[in-house]
Amino acid sequence: MSESQERRRVPTTAVRTRLEGSTTLPDERAAAVLSALADDDCRAILAAVRDRYRSVEEIAAATNVPTSTTYRKLDRLSEAGLLHEGSRLPCEGRPPTTYTAAVRDVRVAVATEGPVVRVWRRPE
Repeated sequence: MSESQERRRVPTTAVRTRLEGSTTLPDERAAAVLSALADDDCRAILAAVRDRYRSVEEIAAATNVPTSTTYRKLDRLSEAGLLHEGSRLPCEGRPPTTYTAAVRDVRVAVATEGPVVRVWRRPE
């Protein structure tokens, strides 16, 4: 197994996620967060939406990720709870969906029971 493959392996047992306010998420949610953060495109997208809402087209242009891939990665990040969705008022037609980071910080610590993932949320 290569070094990059080894880094991407995410243990699904004994993983706990604690949000600010001592909320603990199930192991599956912690694994989803770690798995999304292990993906280069997902990390690039999070960086692109860190400070403001952006449309899919703006995200794809800022990250050099194809639009079809951007949609899939946005779904993955949304399912992991790492994005907020919004919309812009259009000049005409349907308002485009926009995205921004739902977290300001994610930290992983190694504990005796396994990795502990702490997530600090941004207000919507």
